Amino acid sequence: MMKKLLIFCTNGVIAIWFFLLWCKMMLLSSDMPINITYDEMKSVVLTILVSTTITIFYVKIIPGNKLYYLLFFPTLLWGFSMTQSLIYNYHVYDTIIAITGFICIALVFLVLFFDAKRAAISSKILS
Repeated sequence: MMKKLLIFCTNGVIAIWFFLLWCKMMLLSSDMPINITYDEMKSVVLTILVSTTITIFYVKIIPGNKLYYLLFFPTLLWGFSMTQSLIYNYHVYDTIIAITGFICIALVFLVLFFDAKRAAISSKILS
C-alpha cells in the first residue's frame, strides 16, 4: 500500500514537472514580439531532454506504471502548443521548444505503451 502511494506521488511530481516546463515555455514566448534568446532556448530544451531521460529511466524501473493517466493533460498542452507554433510561426526558438517538448512527452508515452504491452505478453506466456 505504501509503495503504491509513493509511486502515485512520484507520478504526480513528474506530471507537475512537465506542466511546469510547459508553463516556462509559455512565459518565454508570451511577449509580443517574442524575444527568446538562444541561451534560453538551449536551457529549456536541455531541461526537457534531461527530464525525459530521467522519466524514461523511472518508467523502466517501475513495472506496471500508470503514469500515462497523469501525463495526459501535459501532453495535450504540449501538443496544442506545438500545433499553434507550427501553424502561426511565432518564433523559431518557440517552435523548437514546443516540438521538443511534444516529442519528448510522446516518447515517454511510447515507452509506457511498449512496457505495458511487453508486460501483458509476458503474463500471457507465463499463464
